[in-house]
Amino acid sequence: MRWHSAALGVISPAEFIPVAEESGLIEELGDFVLEQALRDLRRIHEVAPDFNMAINVSVRQFGNREFVSGVMRRIRDADIDAANLELEVTESIMAQPIPEMELLRDAGLQLAIDDFGTGFSSLAVLKRLPVTTLKIDREFVRDIETDPADKALVMAMIAVARELGLELVAEGVETEGQANYLREQGCGLLQG
Repeated sequence: MRWHSAALGVISPAEFIPVAEESGLIEELGDFVLEQALRDLRRIHEVAPDFNMAINVSVRQFGNREFVSGVMRRIRDADIDAANLELEVTESIMAQPIPEMELLRDAGLQLAIDDFGTGFSSLAVLKRLPVTTLKIDREFVRDIETDPADKALVMAMIAVARELGLELVAEGVETEGQANYLREQGCGLLQG
């Protein structure tokens, strides 16, 4: 999502999402994104039926009692298989138990922890979450070719994901060297 302002130009989500979170507008924004994404996914499925889509969701949205039923209703209305939709939440969700995640997972949705390794990571909590995917934050990918600490941390994340049976996506892949290194280590999904 990008905000194209006539007065300010293109505004990054890194700038406007925190404001939307603080003001409470994130729920309306999230509803809009979900509606649009499902419309787009339905059109995409006309030519690529196996296409999956990931949508970022705010932790605050999970606090709304209507969130899960609203997501499921929209999926039914769009005639989309829930398995084709992945909801991404930042790892701050690990700071508190979210029972709604279990309901979404039981309904067939894929759940991903975005920006893994940058904040609230707790392996004790991770093992209890019904997630299907971990997304390695770009902070660990940027210098992976030259920084031994980044290499070690990424290798550890790959091992954790493998042992827990989770998909792993490396974010912020910008060079062939980064891509090659990540593939060699067993991270097959790259974003960037």
